[in-house]
Amino acid sequence: MNLQEAKQNLKEKGYCSFHLSEFENIDFNKFYKFRITEGFEKYMKAVRGDIFGQSHNTYEVDDYFDGNNFVKDCKDFEEATEYKTHFLNKYKKEDIFQFWFFYGSSFLTIENHYSKQFEPIVKYMYDLDDVIKLKHNPQLTMYDKGCLLKDHKDGYATGRLCVVLAYLNENYDESNGGNLILDNHLKVVPELGNIAIIDLDRFDVAHEVTEVTGDLKRYTALSFITLVGNE
Repeated sequence: MNLQEAKQNLKEKGYCSFHLSEFENIDFNKFYKFRITEGFEKYMKAVRGDIFGQSHNTYEVDDYFDGNNFVKDCKDFEEATEYKTHFLNKYKKEDIFQFWFFYGSSFLTIENHYSKQFEPIVKYMYDLDDVIKLKHNPQLTMYDKGCLLKDHKDGYATGRLCVVLAYLNENYDESNGGNLILDNHLKVVPELGNIAIIDLDRFDVAHEVTEVTGDLKRYTALSFITLVGNE
């Protein structure tokens, strides 16, 4: 989508995607001041995993998991990977809703950087005055082989305006998996420069991240955005 098409699609359907280069007033290199380098995964020390509904009742409780969802802050990436391996081996694929890695607390600098970069994009897409303040809930996530997020909707009246996602991989191969699918229709390849926005105020957009099946690690900087005063 070009920028005008993206803005219209966000207004009419609640989601959009575009390339950052569409914004002529945004410095691409400044926006992507923080890039992903080899070995970056060692900082991904936390994991998130869920299984569908009451499926956990059919599995025995063990030392790793005692319910159908969990968030675990591990001592290092190796321990986090152990949790992933156990999770994917324990549960049937059809019961798994999601599994992915996310930042350790040391990455607020990176997350806060991207939150600031998102400000002019969100204000343009929503026609917000410069004086309006936005509250950010940023994350830095990583999906590697076996990670996924099944198709779902978040529900209405979340209190949040939208979520903005910026992809951080250079030369990403979409056959690796890890593509964002919006409204069972629009595929967004997680390639550097691609931006996606999902409205969380007026729409309830179905979205998923397809399973990563290759060896590339998929990185995303994202922020859940709320208008200050609407928290």
